[in-house]
Amino acid sequence: MGLGFKKFVEYMTTREISPCKIINVILYSIVLVMPFIVTRNYYSPYLGAKLLFMYIAGTILLFAAVLTKNEMMKMYKEKIIVLCYFASLVFTTIFSIDIDTAIIGKQDRGEGLIILGIYFLSFLMSAKYLKITKKMIKAVLIVSCIMGIYCILQFYGFDIFLSILNKKIISFGSIALIGNKNFASTYILIFLSLSVPLYIFKGEKIYYVCSLILFGALLCTTTRGCWIAFAIMCVVGLYFVIKRKELWIRTGIVIFSLGIVFTMLNQTSNGKLSSRFRSIGQEISQVDEKGVGSLGTNRVAIWIITMKSIEKHPFMGAGLDSLQYRINRDEFEEHRIFIKKYNEIIDKAHNEFIELWACGGIVSLICYIVLIVVILKELIRAMKKHNDDKYKIMFLFFITYLMQSFVNISMVACASIYWIMLGAIVQQYRLAKEEEPDNVNAMSL
Repeated sequence: MGLGFKKFVEYMTTREISPCKIINVILYSIVLVMPFIVTRNYYSPYLGAKLLFMYIAGTILLFAAVLTKNEMMKMYKEKIIVLCYFASLVFTTIFSIDIDTAIIGKQDRGEGLIILGIYFLSFLMSAKYLKITKKMIKAVLIVSCIMGIYCILQFYGFDIFLSILNKKIISFGSIALIGNKNFASTYILIFLSLSVPLYIFKGEKIYYVCSLILFGALLCTTTRGCWIAFAIMCVVGLYFVIKRKELWIRTGIVIFSLGIVFTMLNQTSNGKLSSRFRSIGQEISQVDEKGVGSLGTNRVAIWIITMKSIEKHPFMGAGLDSLQYRINRDEFEEHRIFIKKYNEIIDKAHNEFIELWACGGIVSLICYIVLIVVILKELIRAMKKHNDDKYKIMFLFFITYLMQSFVNISMVACASIYWIMLGAIVQQYRLAKEEEPDNVNAMSL
């Protein structure tokens, strides 16, 4: 038996089906295929099969990591931070309120320790092995546009999958095949934050077409947090463009075209989008001193209640996906008011940083923030040192995802893609750093 396994490993590492190829197939299948997986016969039509796919993908990636153990054993600062991050989550899980939930996640969320571990493994594999080509970038954007077109169809009342389930569209805003308009908007925003900068900096028409479709889809989700994140990206992007006159025409084309898309969707929906925009300022003014208002599905109230629980136990997390148990344990007046007024439970903080602090603990939060700071610092360094617009595109993608994460929650269909892309960013600036004349002896990945 041992001899047979040894021969299999030797075959995998010497033949055409190399671990590197397997890793790329798995990583790209997560990005291209997993978000589209839905099923009728599962406890959650939009989530259950995606989680199962991720478990299988994670198992294969782990096996591939074993096959490439000599390479994977090499350390660099981003890997060390991620390993510390995971270790802190393991520690929190051991002392969690509900260890089963902390390991596998809530049934309708699924982001327990196992899934976070797969995110981190995907990050490490992407940072080392992901092959990024122009053809694959275009393929990824085209596939994301399929989801975008589905969003737009939903906006006008057409949903093939819900028809199969014999259900009606009841959400105000498109949910795509992700199952929730907030998650759908995050998915769309990930690729929109790539397509717009790609068109402006590279000028290829395919990126322009993708930008229009994805922007229309983002509007159709009617999620204001992602709208604001996209607006912030545009403002930061203008800083990169303002001093380069050769980019002004394409920038103007994009601004004008996105305005046309907004006008068309707004006019054909009886002003739904403009009404949604106006509601942002109106709802901010309605939040009372308890934070209980209507702002963004009561996000301010949720933040205040969650932070009160954190103040009571600031160091230890409750366990991943266990915010509901933590708040129920640390009962507060604001929580009782919230339940009485809205008849809703709080199971997510609607802010990824607050959520991580409450569920993962202070050490996990620090690890994540340190990782963000390191990557931002290296990206800024790469932008200054190398005359390559790809680092600006990566920077815009990264800050856009971070901006939406302040008002949204993590979800497997989006977070898995984010961590793979984050690994790709690390790979690119590390490779560039190693090629610099003063770093010829830099440690290899």
